[in-house]
Parts: sequence; C-alpha cells; structure tokens
Amino acid sequence: MIRPLLALAATLVLPALVSGQATRVWPSVYQTQAGEGAMSAPFTLNPGQIRNDARSITTIDAQSLPFGPGSVINELAFRRDTLDAQTYGAVTGYCEVYIGVVENGMLPTGNARWLMRDAKKVFAGNLSIPAASRPSSGTAPFSLVIPFQSTWTYPGGDLGFEVSWVDSAGNKWRRDAVEIEDRVDGTFSNVGGHGMFGTHDYAPMQWIDPGEAVPGGQLTFHLEGAPPERPFGSAVHYLGQLRSQPIQLQQHPYVGGEFWIEPFLSRLLLTSDHASEYARATVSWNLNNDPALSGIVFASQWLVLDAHQNVRIPVLPSDAMTVEVGSASTTDHIAYGRSLWAYGKGSNRNQALQRGPRNYVPVTRFGGTFQ
Repeated sequence: MIRPLLALAATLVLPALVSGQATRVWPSVYQTQAGEGAMSAPFTLNPGQIRNDARSITTIDAQSLPFGPGSVINELAFRRDTLDAQTYGAVTGYCEVYIGVVENGMLPTGNARWLMRDAKKVFAGNLSIPAASRPSSGTAPFSLVIPFQSTWTYPGGDLGFEVSWVDSAGNKWRRDAVEIEDRVDGTFSNVGGHGMFGTHDYAPMQWIDPGEAVPGGQLTFHLEGAPPERPFGSAVHYLGQLRSQPIQLQQHPYVGGEFWIEPFLSRLLLTSDHASEYARATVSWNLNNDPALSGIVFASQWLVLDAHQNVRIPVLPSDAMTVEVGSASTTDHIAYGRSLWAYGKGSNRNQALQRGPRNYVPVTRFGGTFQ
C-alpha cells in the first residue's frame, strides 16, 4: 500500500513545490493521512518521574525531504497522535531545539549535537503546548508549534533535529508518528558477549546499518570504544566466517579476550579521537548487485591497539557479529529517517537511550521559505 500512496502523494505535492510556500510536511505522504504510531518523547513525562528531562533526536534521509538546498527553515510543528483516546492537557515547559546536517549518514546514536555538522540552537525558552483531543476523523492539526528564534538555511544532505524538554510536573502529549516497512533489510546478531575492556575503561563495540546490507549495498561496520590514542590509533577489521569455538587470547589480563572470526578479508584503519574518552573507525565492504547474495552470512570483529597494556600483543578484541544479507535491492528503497529518544539529565552516558525501529519518525511540519 505504501508505494501507491507515495506515487499519489508525488502527483499531489510536486506541483506545489515552488519557492515561497509557507509549510512542508514530512513524510509528505502523511500530509492528510494519520500516522500509525504514538511517539511519546520528548513531550511525555510520567508524573513523579525522577528523570524530568527528555530528548528526542530525528535524522532524515535527504531524498525524502520535501524541500531542497537553500530553503530557509524558521519553524517546526507537530500534531498529536490518533491512537490514544484521552485528551492531552495544556502544559508549559522549557524547550531547546538544535538543527543541522547529519555527519555520518543516518546514524542515530548519542546526542544529536555530536552527529550534526555546525548544529545550530534555534530555540531555547519556555514553550506552551495547547490541549488536544483525539481527532474524531482524519488527522489532528499541527497545534504544537515551535517558532525558531533564528532561521536556519538547509545546505543539503541528511538533516537532523534534536528537541529537548523539561517539565517537572510530568504530563502526557504524544506526537503523531509513522513506521513504514519498505524493504527486507539485512539482519545481524552479536556473538560471545561484549568486547574486552581496555586501559581507558571502555570495551570496543561495533554496529552496522542493516538497511545497507543488501545486494548492491555494502557491509558498513562502525567501531566505537577504541582507546583514544593521539594523534591517532589503529584497528584491524576482519570479515569472514564464524568459528565454532573462539580463539582465546590468553595473554590479556582482562576478561572477554576471544577472537571468533575465520577471516578471508581484513583491513587496517586509523581510529579518530572522540571527546577524549574513546575513538571510532568505520569500514565498508561493497556487495555486488546479485540476488544470489541474499541469505549469505558474514562474520565481523575488530582487533584494536591498546598501547598502554603491558602485554606482548597489546590489542583488544571487539564484540563479534554475524550479518545475514537481506533480499531487497538498493533500488527498491524508500528511506525516511530514524529516531532516538532519551530520558534523564546529565551526560549522554547517564541517560536511558531508546532507538526507534527503521523508518519510525514523527510526522513533522516545517515552516519557512522553500526551494
């Protein structure tokens, strides 16, 4: 049903995409269609909840945006969900909004300001949210409006915005959201628990974007938690098959020293420092656009240099991972965005983070002058 709706939306929306229109709704197919889910963060806080600060991060695929580079954005607006039967009461709280271009594709982890290039604070202050009843039919109006205190010009690329909210009383106001399943992605699972903690008190860990793990796409493995060696550190990535039993790295004084990979490809990479706590690296292996690759399972693991260890081979193994290639083609792809929300004050490490499923996004109205 999604593809016919998108085609219909294109015929209805594209003629209106002219410079100067006041608003754009994203995803555009949901301009007049109710969403499929309830997005509680950041405006829902349980009464009496000790953690009274909420943050919501949304990253948007550039191809799905209903405007182009050079558009000047001066407002975000949301509408309430259609699923909850109760009336949401009016509430006032403290709100901050940041907006920028996402550095690492659709990476939805941590604090959005770390992800965005030249993230700009466009709103900071008290925000009044109106009461809202469940719509009797159709969609609710975009009554939750955040007018920017300074405009932001979209330069192109994947967009990200972060909304944080503080409401000590605790209230409920859920945004309309949508989850769109558009393809059969790759799947992954972790093997053997976490990686080995090093002298910097972190264990190297890896993650992938399963949406890329399809024929014609690529296996992209992101490493985090490597020691922050200066000016740079190093790590070796291994791609291969999973061993039935791991190799024990007995020379290490720390638990978790297991190597699980029977490698057939490897690559040496430099790691970049991140916030003086840990370093990162990324490696990509291209997949041919061949349907025969669907269902093939690859195994992945990193060995990371920890030069401060007083052992013969000072390396830390990351966690191990298996990845099964999906059945979709990269040409059969409708990307919208990703969501992450967090509760709790303080640094990102002290927050309870929840990552939304693929294409689970709030229906958002942008205000401004559009190209």
